[in-house]
Amino acid sequence: MGEQRLSKFEERLKFLADVNVEKGIIELLRNLGFEVQWVADLDKFMEDEQVLKLAAKESRIVLKR
Repeated sequence: MGEQRLSKFEERLKFLADVNVEKGIIELLRNLGFEVQWVADLDKFMEDEQVLKLAAKESRIVLKR
């Protein structure tokens, strides 16, 4: 099986995964080469408004379950 590589567009995608996103999904995305920050690693009690502000500040796409 050939090695899967990200396109230039995909390399620029950054995600902010909310606490309710399963760790396995985050690990899968990271293994595929995506940049993923998990809210649970920052502050598992972070309010939704703070999550959205952080995502906007860091130009990240929010992942929620």
